[in-house]
Amino acid sequence: MSFSVNVCFRSFSQMKIAYRVTAIAIVISLFSLSHILYSYDLRPIYATMPGPDAMFDGMFVVIWLGIIPHGLMLLFGFTTVKNIRQVKRQTAVQSYTIQISVESCIQTQERKTNTQLILMMLGQVGLSSILILTRMISYAYDILKPRATGYEGLVDTFLMSFTVLLYYTNFAKSFYMYTFRSHLFRSIFMIEIKLCFPTMLWSCVCNYNRLTIY
Repeated sequence: MSFSVNVCFRSFSQMKIAYRVTAIAIVISLFSLSHILYSYDLRPIYATMPGPDAMFDGMFVVIWLGIIPHGLMLLFGFTTVKNIRQVKRQTAVQSYTIQISVESCIQTQERKTNTQLILMMLGQVGLSSILILTRMISYAYDILKPRATGYEGLVDTFLMSFTVLLYYTNFAKSFYMYTFRSHLFRSIFMIEIKLCFPTMLWSCVCNYNRLTIY
């Protein structure tokens, strides 16, 4: 919102509005999950009850928890990139008529850094959408499909385990994307490693000496 050329949209980029939107999102999320109280059966296993409840839960997971939030994040991400390009074009036009100063150079560098971070975040959202939607579609398929046995059951178990692995990989992707694609994050990471390594080495030496004494 803050990069938009529209004054009305820029007015939404305030902390008080962000707090309100966050509170509303939390309340909606809590109420939207209330169907679990009556559509899930705890015995003999924790699973949705067959029939309409299972179908509703599958659609809820795929659409409400998967497509809608990630679709909105992608929409806002592409809108932000579009607004940044518009601001960049306006800045380029103004640079021909206004003498460039040191402050404008600093602002240009900051704008480049912000653009890089936003593009990396947009790529992260796209990858997150693929990983999470794969898991959610597999979950919906698992609860709607009749229980298989034999070789087909083994294949279903493998696919379920693989999608669970993809789901948990989603929580580690940010570190690798930011570290491998950005020189700034790599330099900060190497500095932290250099600071922590002597401490870890000294701790290992102290523990080893303590064990040898005993």
